Amino acid sequence: MSETPGRLAAGQPYLLMTLGKGGTGKTTVAASLAVALAERGFSVVAASIDPAHNLGDVLDVKLGPDPQPVDAAGRLQALEVDTDRALERFLQRQADEVRGAYRYLQALNLDGYLQTLRYSPGVEEHATLEEMSRLLDLAQARCADVLIIDTPPTGLTLRVLSLPTVSVRWADHLAAVRRALLERRFVLEQVLGPQHARVGEAELHLATREDNDPISQILKSYRQSMETLRRRLQDVHTCGVLAVKNPDRLSTFETARALDGLAAFGVPVAMMVVNKAAGGEQEPDVEAYPYPTRKIPAFSPEPIGFEAMRSLAPFLLEGAR
Repeated sequence: MSETPGRLAAGQPYLLMTLGKGGTGKTTVAASLAVALAERGFSVVAASIDPAHNLGDVLDVKLGPDPQPVDAAGRLQALEVDTDRALERFLQRQADEVRGAYRYLQALNLDGYLQTLRYSPGVEEHATLEEMSRLLDLAQARCADVLIIDTPPTGLTLRVLSLPTVSVRWADHLAAVRRALLERRFVLEQVLGPQHARVGEAELHLATREDNDPISQILKSYRQSMETLRRRLQDVHTCGVLAVKNPDRLSTFETARALDGLAAFGVPVAMMVVNKAAGGEQEPDVEAYPYPTRKIPAFSPEPIGFEAMRSLAPFLLEGAR
């Protein structure tokens, strides 16, 4: 694979993410590519954000939420994100922001708000995206050349990858609504004088401009973070998806829908991997993909451990059949 990514000039690690139907072998592909790149001198961080982790099982090492060296040279570090803890971190941050922005509402039921938020649509996706952003920062802080993320099955991963684009649109809409509210406050202030709210013994001035309105500042900060992620996930020079499929019809259909989803949100595909390939004649569509395509044959017993992952490298990097 002559186009093997290296660390970017700006100091950012190249981001590779697996994507595929459950059971197709995404984790095996992520682990074997991580081992292969580390063997070739790249500094690699491999991380699983799948709630049903098995990156450690595939590498045959016990992994936790913090990176740990997997190879003797220390070029490959791996971890499994604690997704329950990630969700709690996300909810706590939301609670802190709401508490700060609405501290003048003494009747605010924060516990009820959090309980509702915990089970709301999109929360799991936001928490997962926040973890991806944290992993990018972690990989960059450790001067990694490549970050490989083993993802959950297709549906959740596509919703996560679409989130930055969708969130930027929502943030623009909510900012417009907030701007209209501030304009009305401003009109009232011209007629009635400055408006205030009492918080305990303190009296807070109600903002009439975006630059001193905490809600507008939260929206602005959120939009900037989502726009940064959107550009990162859409940049073919900094990011690519490893689409993993098996040579059966159901896997092929789901992969086709996943590729359509990636295209709709501009997320580039770096490679198509046909795992557990039977030899060629059962996968007539392989050569039709407009990406570098690799086949990994079916193995029995299932490849497990560092040496087994190393043995798969020729299939991924050199296209061995």
